[in-house]
Amino acid sequence: MEIRYYWEIVKKWIWLLALGLVLGAAGGYLLTYYQAPVFAASTKVMISQPNSGSSVDFYSSYNAEQLAQTYIQILTTQPILDALAQELGYTISVNQVSARLITGTRVLQITVEASHPQNAADIANGLVRVLTVQNETLQSGQFTTSESSLQAQISQVEAQITDTQNQIAELEETVVNESTETISGKLAGIQMEINTLETQLVDKNSEIIALELQLKTLKEYNSYTGRSNGTDEEIADINTQLFKQQLDLEELRATLNFYRQEYFDLLMIDENQSVAGSNNSQLQQLKSTLALYQQMYSTLLGNYENVRLERLRNSSTIVQVEAATADYTPIRPVLLNNIGLGAALGLMLAGGIVFLIEYLNDTIQLPEQVEALCDFPVVGVIADIPKEYRDTVLMHEKPRSPLVESFRILRTNIELIQKDNNTEFKSILIVSPNPGDGKSTISTNLATAYSQQGRKTLLVDADLRKPMVHRLFHLKNENGFSLLLRDGLTRDNISAAVQMVGRNLMVMPSGIINDDTADMITEQAPVFVKKFRGAADRIIFDCPPVLFAETFTLAKEVDGVIVVVKPGETKINALKRLIDQMTWINAKVIGIVFNQVSERKHGYYYQHYYSAYGYQYSRKYYHEQQQSNPSKPATAEMTQTPEEPLQPTAE
Repeated sequence: MEIRYYWEIVKKWIWLLALGLVLGAAGGYLLTYYQAPVFAASTKVMISQPNSGSSVDFYSSYNAEQLAQTYIQILTTQPILDALAQELGYTISVNQVSARLITGTRVLQITVEASHPQNAADIANGLVRVLTVQNETLQSGQFTTSESSLQAQISQVEAQITDTQNQIAELEETVVNESTETISGKLAGIQMEINTLETQLVDKNSEIIALELQLKTLKEYNSYTGRSNGTDEEIADINTQLFKQQLDLEELRATLNFYRQEYFDLLMIDENQSVAGSNNSQLQQLKSTLALYQQMYSTLLGNYENVRLERLRNSSTIVQVEAATADYTPIRPVLLNNIGLGAALGLMLAGGIVFLIEYLNDTIQLPEQVEALCDFPVVGVIADIPKEYRDTVLMHEKPRSPLVESFRILRTNIELIQKDNNTEFKSILIVSPNPGDGKSTISTNLATAYSQQGRKTLLVDADLRKPMVHRLFHLKNENGFSLLLRDGLTRDNISAAVQMVGRNLMVMPSGIINDDTADMITEQAPVFVKKFRGAADRIIFDCPPVLFAETFTLAKEVDGVIVVVKPGETKINALKRLIDQMTWINAKVIGIVFNQVSERKHGYYYQHYYSAYGYQYSRKYYHEQQQSNPSKPATAEMTQTPEEPLQPTAE
């Protein structure tokens, strides 16, 4: 189909399309009027990647674009929005936030929509702030355990250092006090001990001397008397006592020497020196422990700083390079945009309705549809006759009107078809699938067209159901076709039935119709058509629609059949049934005529016909029909002069 076809559809439905356009635009305006304004604010942040090659980095395997897309996804997560909503005090929807990576950079543009411009700016800036905190929390998670452990150890060592320092201070204070208060007492005590030991030492010496004297006396006694009875035991006992006393004496001397040495040491202690003994050892031990704790504290601090430095070096950062500001110009609704969009939607909706109507339309619209159903050509396209001429025969009343040219083209096409197929259509039946298709208009004007060509033409109104020929010619309908069917083909009946309308045009109205008149056509149609073949150059039959049996009887007897369709009203299936029935009874269909084509509604069909269908038919079809029906005459018979009365030919 050509573009002009679619253009004609547009012109046909222009009112609906215009209505959809106007209603859509009005809807866009009303939507803009009642829609709450929406404001937007944008901020820009720069994403920097870690510059180390360590695999510890959380985003080390991401390139710049992937890292940016990751932050875009994190930005619209519910925890981020909930945290900011709790901070600002109002709900934030994920639909309010959008972000994109500026091409060729590491800069993210974050856009926020809100019902108030300041809210939009606060949300945009707050998102950057919350995202920065969440990013640090997310990336520092891998270092948290190490940092926490080191912090705990540092706190523990600090506590131990403080405790040790307190103990050292207390012990030093105790030693100083003791050095000033107890040395004198200790010296006095030791002196007493020394005096006691010296006294005990003198007593021991006296006891030893007494024992030695007693032992000497016994020994002298034994040597003087020369007896030892009883004295040996005494001597042994004295020796034992003497040995014991000597041991005690040595012990006393050793103890005395110890106290004398201690006394000497106390005397040698300087005023600023700590007291010797256990307190001094404990103080030295505490000082050593303190030095160890301080060394541990220094090591832990170094490790903690190294962990923090590693975390900072291996973490990506977010830097806000442009803060969002309140813009009091709404981004939505935009009046012109909404009107344009509404108009477009309305036009699309109207176009969809038009498409649906045209798609569901099962009537004949185009000549191409006829070609798809059969091989018969479109031999004529008749324009819609104005209302003031519909009750007349336009070619008879207005032979010079431009509207009648389509009937002359129809006549010419029929002549060309019969010439090309070496046949002659002396008798032509005008038929239509449905009542109201305008077959009577075609038959009356076609007959008039033939008569104006100088051909003796007989127009027979064979529609005994709803005759129209006598009305169009404004003739009496007292006698006509029904009279011949009922009373026979006598000279008087023929003279009474036929009325001269023009020089070469004879019209046979339907006549008075009885209940059985239509049934007579089935019986007498073959005889009628055969006898009147030589009475005129052309015989045009206006018959009922194919709904009635007499139509098929006449179609089988005539030389050719013209099928009249009304585009937009004649159903495709109705035309298909008509074609099938004509083919089944072996009727010769000359072609299809499009009738009542409105130049306003169907301008495409009208113009397209004259440009492409002025002369189109199927040679093969008529050639085969001529071979299968050799009994039909191929040349025109001699016609009677117009002045001669109409007489049927002999059998």
